[in-house]
Amino acid sequence: MDKKIVFPIKIFERLPGELYKSNYIDFLLFLTRLKPAIRIKIVDESTKQKLKIWCLTNQFSFLSNENNYIYVAPDKDTANWLQKTDDAYEPHEYELGRLLGYPKCCCNNISSVGEKNIDEWEDNFIKNSNFANGFEVINPDGYKEGYALISHIPCSSTCKQSLYIAKEALNIVIHYKDNKHFDRWMRWIT
Repeated sequence: MDKKIVFPIKIFERLPGELYKSNYIDFLLFLTRLKPAIRIKIVDESTKQKLKIWCLTNQFSFLSNENNYIYVAPDKDTANWLQKTDDAYEPHEYELGRLLGYPKCCCNNISSVGEKNIDEWEDNFIKNSNFANGFEVINPDGYKEGYALISHIPCSSTCKQSLYIAKEALNIVIHYKDNKHFDRWMRWIT
């Protein structure tokens, strides 16, 4: 029996079109409730305003900090906690990852890498990992280009918790494959 897809397609379609390509998987996962909150960077003031209006219209909390990070959450308390955690000076990789809905194993891994080493570690991880046997969908390589199915760096190329998230996202993509807002993910179903 096919799993019933429950996804607020109209809300997703109304997202500002000027977001970074990578932001759309964050919102897909958020609207699917696979991510309890979102942290994205937006520099353009016009785009920030459009996203703020989108959040208010859809009854989501919107916060920003002086570093142009935007926090979107279902409520103000969650958004405040996310921003406070992100702005903390002490190491906060694990807690921030958990607040963003990343698997515990992946948060543990990134906390051992350290925030200042994440980008270099991710580059090496992608270069030296073999995503095979169904785990291709957890490869974070396409995140910046907007076609990744997860919004975090998996702890391994065979992370089952990341695979669950990616498969759930893929189910949404397959269901809405004829909708132009899902074109970026068509490589996964063709």
